[in-house]
Amino acid sequence: ENKFGSLFVMLFGVVAVALSAFLSSFTTRFVSFAIFFLTLSSIGAGLLFVLPLQRITHVYHTHVSFKIGLALSGMGIGTLIYLAVGLNIINPNHVSPRTENDIEIFPTAITQQLPKLFRLFTLMWIATGLYGVYLIKVDMDVEDRLLEENIHIERKLR
Repeated sequence: ENKFGSLFVMLFGVVAVALSAFLSSFTTRFVSFAIFFLTLSSIGAGLLFVLPLQRITHVYHTHVSFKIGLALSGMGIGTLIYLAVGLNIINPNHVSPRTENDIEIFPTAITQQLPKLFRLFTLMWIATGLYGVYLIKVDMDVEDRLLEENIHIERKLR
């Protein structure tokens, strides 16, 4: 197993997700938003989850499907949390959108806050992503130490 490569993939995922939010905060057209946010964040999220899922299959040998499902559900729960936090930041008074031609539209004062929100998400994703990389690295280091101790004990027993 190439630890540097695995952590690099996860770190690249953190950068891709954060960069997607940051670049999206400067877009004014849907096409550029779709390219920056939807595409780049999807790629980044996929890369972010490779190593944690690999660690689950490597460390646990029972109920692996359940544990993978639980880990992936964190992605959806995290999205809901970010959405709730974001809505409260840009719309603290809970102003309802108005309806025009069956389309709900928020007042301009609220929609103008979106770029700031995306920049805040950038910082939040960098912080939580780097913390996740740190936790995986610590887990890998502990496993390496245990493996070295087991090899040392086995050599003594021979």
